[in-house]
Amino acid sequence: MGVFVPLGIFVGAIHLDPVLVFILNFLAIMTLAPILGFVTKRLSASVGYVLGELIHAMFGNAVEMTIYVAALRVGQVDIIQWSIMGSIISYILLVLGCCLSVSGMLQLEQTLNFTASSTMLSLMAVALASLILPVTLYTILQRSVADTKDAILGLSRGVAIVLLILFCVYQYFQHKSPANFFDVEQPGDEYLHDSTEELSLKRFKAIVALLLIMLLIVVCADNLVGSIDSVLESTHIAQGFMSFVVLPILGSAAGPFEAVCAAYNNKLNRGIDVVIRSVMQLTLFVMPLVVLLGWVIDQPMQLEFGFLETLCFFLGVFVVSLLVQDRKINYLGGFICVAIYSMIALTIYFYPDDRHAWPRDPN
Repeated sequence: MGVFVPLGIFVGAIHLDPVLVFILNFLAIMTLAPILGFVTKRLSASVGYVLGELIHAMFGNAVEMTIYVAALRVGQVDIIQWSIMGSIISYILLVLGCCLSVSGMLQLEQTLNFTASSTMLSLMAVALASLILPVTLYTILQRSVADTKDAILGLSRGVAIVLLILFCVYQYFQHKSPANFFDVEQPGDEYLHDSTEELSLKRFKAIVALLLIMLLIVVCADNLVGSIDSVLESTHIAQGFMSFVVLPILGSAAGPFEAVCAAYNNKLNRGIDVVIRSVMQLTLFVMPLVVLLGWVIDQPMQLEFGFLETLCFFLGVFVVSLLVQDRKINYLGGFICVAIYSMIALTIYFYPDDRHAWPRDPN
């Protein structure tokens, strides 16, 4: 698998067929993503909980952030918005559904951690509000206010700051909670018996490996984003489907595997914790951070994701809330989540690339 990394960089450097560039760099990032996740986890475990969570938030989503920044630099805001929403919905429906299905096949009915599930639903409701408000303002203002774009951008940037503050509060709350409050595995236990010299050496190796992998991912992501338009034109795949279904596979390659493996090993709450952390990092950290980065480099990245994307997120949150409200879950609930995700993906496939086709002018 490692051969895809040099091949992807090479074909991108000499500007070969865009489809070949896209495929090879896609496979290269797929190869690097699990390695990055492993190195990030090792480094996070060696520095303590607070700093470890910060490292995990920054580098645990490094693949997504790299792709988003590469797209942001060339003004591909639509791709970023579709991809962020695709990643979030794939976690709360597809990944969670797979966890419930696998766990339910092994044990007919299981009980969820009440605190973790209720906290997840509360924070997802906040994230949903952050998307509903901009799309509502856009719908109200687009026919009456000339500077609708400026109003949406201003609202998006303000909401982004609020979400980042909420993310910090959430991390502090989780840190101050008892170890079994969220049923999470506290990092750092594997290094308790290491000497200071051994710990420093492991940190240094992890940092060097992290920087090297990040450099390779940056190059591959730049090649991949640069070839997307040509790939869409030659394959006739809708931009929304490419960004919503295909690109999220790159950023979330390691997380879903970890969650499903935990569920298979009869640790459903641990698998759900992976889903919760991933969704929270995407909605409360990555999404607002990209909005603020767009502000810095003067790109109009906003939280007005469009009616369909917001509706899909609402459906995901609504379905999950119904499934976990009594804390008793089984494999049927998992298959329901996967079915809803499949229907959403099909809808996106037939959705036109004009993201603001709704609401249409009746005249």
